[in-house]
Amino acid sequence: ASVPADVSCPSALYKEHVRQSMELADCNKEMETINKFNKDRSCKDSNSFIVSTELRIEEICKGEGESRGENTLSTKTFRIVRCELAPGAKYPDCKYKGSVLPNRKLLVKCENNLPVHFHGDRD
Repeated sequence: ASVPADVSCPSALYKEHVRQSMELADCNKEMETINKFNKDRSCKDSNSFIVSTELRIEEICKGEGESRGENTLSTKTFRIVRCELAPGAKYPDCKYKGSVLPNRKLLVKCENNLPVHFHGDRD
């Protein structure tokens, strides 16, 4: 069963934002998976993929993070692959251009010591 991206649970965050390995060339393939969940049959403008294991991301909510209001900022850094929709691309031919952002801290929402929502990355 598929999980909508707006559901607060770790599996939704992992499905949308976490890959154990990913390169720039993987943007089109990975975004094709993400776009399958768009009910309006559109190309998502962009998505950030955290290149990491689920376990390492869970550590943010188990002591490896600093409180930022309702969210938690990781103390360790992560590699991000950001995929952005190429100019002129339209559904169903969604083409993406990727960029790598090394050494980024993650801002996540934690519930029950687990990350349930990715709120972006910081320097």
